[in-house]
This record gives sequence, C-alpha cells and structure tokens, in this order.
Amino acid sequence: MAAFKDQFKILDPFKIPRRPEFFGWIPQIGAEASRALRGRDVNWLTDVARSLDSFIEKQSLRADLGGGGPKQLQAILARELMSSPYVTRDWYGDVQLFTESESQHNWANDPVKTERWERYAVLSLWKVVDAYMALDGHLDAPPDLARSALEAMRWNHAGGYAVEAMNALQIAQIELLEIRHRSKRGKHLSDKRHAPSRGWRDVALRLAEDRPFRSMPQAIEYIRLELTKQGAFFASLTIRNWLIRAKWKAQHRR
Repeated sequence: MAAFKDQFKILDPFKIPRRPEFFGWIPQIGAEASRALRGRDVNWLTDVARSLDSFIEKQSLRADLGGGGPKQLQAILARELMSSPYVTRDWYGDVQLFTESESQHNWANDPVKTERWERYAVLSLWKVVDAYMALDGHLDAPPDLARSALEAMRWNHAGGYAVEAMNALQIAQIELLEIRHRSKRGKHLSDKRHAPSRGWRDVALRLAEDRPFRSMPQAIEYIRLELTKQGAFFASLTIRNWLIRAKWKAQHRR
C-alpha cells in the first residue's frame, strides 16, 4: 500500500473531518485511533510513522510469496498489472506485512519509544489519511487512464486503506484491553496479598493506644510481642513504618 510520505501534513490526523463516504466509518476509525493517542502530537505521530514505514519497506523487499521472491513477483505482476516500486506492499498490505514481521525488530532500541498498541494506532491513522487522500484523487495512476477506471481505482484504494485502518485499530484496542486487564488483575492480587497486613496494621495501631510508652522502640517491642501471641509475626521495622505513617508519637502518650 502507500508508503508514508508525510501524509499528516496534508491532513491532521487529530482533525479527521466528517464525510459521508462509507457511511462515516472512515472518520469513526480515525476518531477512535486519535482518542487512544491523546496526549501525543502530530510531530510524534510523524516520527513513528516514518519508523514504521522504513521497517515495512524493508520487509516488503524480503517478502516471498508462493516460493518466488519479490523480483519474480514484480515481474509477474508487471506483465498483468503495472510496474510499481511498492508492488509487494500493494500485494500484501502494510498492516499485514507489519503484523507478520514486527517481532523481528527490537522496538525498545528504536529512536522513538512506543508501546505496541501505539504503533498500531499510528498505523491506523496513517491508513485513515491514505483513504481520504484516495477519495480526493491522490493516486499513483497512469495519466491516460479512463475516467471510469480512475473512479473505480479511487474507491478500491480508499476501501483497501479503510480495511487496513480498521485492522490496525482492532489490534491496538485488543492490546490496550489486555494491558488494562493485566493492570486490574495485578491490583486485585496486590490488594488481596496486602489485605491481611492491613488488618494487622490496624491491630498494631490500636495496641499503640493501649498504654503510655516512653519511646517508639518500647511501643514497637510491646506491639511485636502482642501480635506474636495472636499468631502474627512482623518485623520491628514493619511495625515502625506503620507507626510513622500513622504519625504516632510516644511523647503524646505520657
């Protein structure tokens, strides 16, 4: 599909206009992708898109379909369609090329640091803008192509870009849902793990109010022994931290 050539300068991906084509699905895809990327700016999106495009282009040159390398594939398609420097990308689609080969690259070493879902959200916006550009006639087509053929080509390209944008958005959304699920699960396990400690902390603070203490070490030792009698074993440092966080002071108990 179309390489990235600073498309975001032609159409701001954060200001996708509402248009009737495809019953509003293209702007809806754009709105969801841009919503996910709130807090980022166009310059950041452009840097990410350029990095993705460079990677995808390298993968398209290595692509091997049906046992034939890219040169053989280009020769076959050139005879039946037309010669294009991005013929393998046209055949595969950028999102498919990226999905099949993204694991081959160490993204942590990329100049622009991104999460996996962010890369797919940027890919989605990139393809949304490509769809708009195709609808507006920004096509790499022969100058003598008949008007009817050009119109068909325009809609075909726009539809292809819309499908790619939707595929990329779905992967981004699934990735985000998994991240949120892991975060909620981690919090639940953490709460469950610390719940007993919080209960004993409350007991310890009540014990600290039981009698006057000359010093914090004296209170800590008393609390530690009382908790041990109840079957709870806590280090003196833990009890000390509980008292400090509760702003407990011995002099106030004299």
